[in-house]
Amino acid sequence: MTEVSAYLYEGMSRDDTISWLMEYGLETRGTASQRLDFIDAQRAYVVTYNYGKRIVENYIGEVLNQDPEQAWSLFSEILLTPMMPADLLR
Repeated sequence: MTEVSAYLYEGMSRDDTISWLMEYGLETRGTASQRLDFIDAQRAYVVTYNYGKRIVENYIGEVLNQDPEQAWSLFSEILLTPMMPADLLR
């Protein structure tokens, strides 16, 4: 687990998490603090953003290696067509 996950789910203190982000993420104290503020306020968004990115990568990735034009077509379809995440799971 990352230190941010440890912060969210394992009780790591905010100050320890900021120190970790500064040391290993090369962030300033202000940037690390802003990141945690965002995560605190938008917790579900952070999770769904990363999970959604992975779903799209998996949906397009198989086609991308075989037919890049078809992959762009699929990506355009995702952007232009109302879809549920289940629609992208194979």
